Amino acid sequence: MSNKNILPPGFKDNLSPFTESEHNYTNKIIKIFNSNGYKITKPPLFEYLNNSEEQKKIFVINYKN
Repeated sequence: MSNKNILPPGFKDNLSPFTESEHNYTNKIIKIFNSNGYKITKPPLFEYLNNSEEQKKIFVINYKN
């Protein structure tokens, strides 16, 4: 079995030494927004488009092996 395509093309793991620091700053910002009444949302990574008008407004990548 090949693990060649574990992540879709264009995605990669970020192993930068600054990743933990960036994560800490992100959490601080989230806490500030939460303290002001904002709620965190998690939008979908990908969305299914079924409306032709909406499709005209969005850049779509079609990946084929």
